[in-house]
Amino acid sequence: MRSVGLDLGARHIAFCEVSGGVVICKKSFRRLSDLKAVLGPGTERARVAFEACREAWHVHDTLKQWGHEPLIVDTTRVRRLGVGHHGRKNDAIDAEVIAIATEKGLLPLAHVLSPARRELRAKLSIRSELVDMRARQITVIRGLARAAGTPLRSSA
Repeated sequence: MRSVGLDLGARHIAFCEVSGGVVICKKSFRRLSDLKAVLGPGTERARVAFEACREAWHVHDTLKQWGHEPLIVDTTRVRRLGVGHHGRKNDAIDAEVIAIATEKGLLPLAHVLSPARRELRAKLSIRSELVDMRARQITVIRGLARAAGTPLRSSA
């Protein structure tokens, strides 16, 4: 089975495939759909590892649909593999380190939430943001009222 490492960036995706500890392919893609050329349906099955991030679940589900084995790497333990140890931000090097660790079976994997748990987490995230936003607005309005000489009572 192929061993692939991805580094999912905001503007591009770094791709690295290794075999026998040797890099056999390194590329950069603009978006997930562009990966079809190397990981799309009908390509040889691969273990594809990438760090947990906001879009990790979408990438996980897409790769699984395409017939691959997606592996989400725990970001709290990924430094032990050597990701980021080169002293500069380099997505291509990080993708290579992840690909090599994938082939060796050394990945610290993250838990993959069920679709229902993902939905719950999204709703809780939205709720949390709304509560924080409301609190900030109240603080601003009270501050403006005090500045105008009209302090407002607490609602509690």
